[in-house]
Amino acid sequence: MQGHVMIEPATIRQFTLAGLATLTIKSLRTNKHYTYKVKQAEDRATGEKQALWFVYVLANGDQYLYAGVLNQFEAFKLTGKSRFSEGAESIQAFRYFWAGIQAGQIKPQLEIRHEGRCGRCGRELTTPESVDTGFGPDCADMLGIVWAVRTAPAPATAAAPVSDGYAETSWGQPI
Repeated sequence: MQGHVMIEPATIRQFTLAGLATLTIKSLRTNKHYTYKVKQAEDRATGEKQALWFVYVLANGDQYLYAGVLNQFEAFKLTGKSRFSEGAESIQAFRYFWAGIQAGQIKPQLEIRHEGRCGRCGRELTTPESVDTGFGPDCADMLGIVWAVRTAPAPATAAAPVSDGYAETSWGQPI
């Protein structure tokens, strides 16, 4: 399964509600996983963001089906147009995940990943800080996300030639 593992509940919550999030929830106990899209509703006339998020579940390998909504109180609810029942495993998994995030924790035996795209705008993430948080630099600034300061590693120097005549970089690859 591709994607970056997210480990901070507050960041996961912020990512999920950012407006255009795709995340995968995996059970480490059963090895089952479900992928969800969470899109924030917009007023059709003004384009203004609303306090409502539509939740979709990846089904049949490549199709997202409508599951339900997160309302202004961030409670997940099925609606009349939901394509899943309360008993569906994907719905139970999302409820379990969301209950933990609302309580400020990642539930035991869950792994949460994002797909490498910004949770707010959907652009590909290309910097280490973006991949760590799930937000690109512009969106992080707009949302007030402060990236952890990384310390610069020592400059890479080539090692002495090895017996096969190649030098190696600090990554262990021939240069």
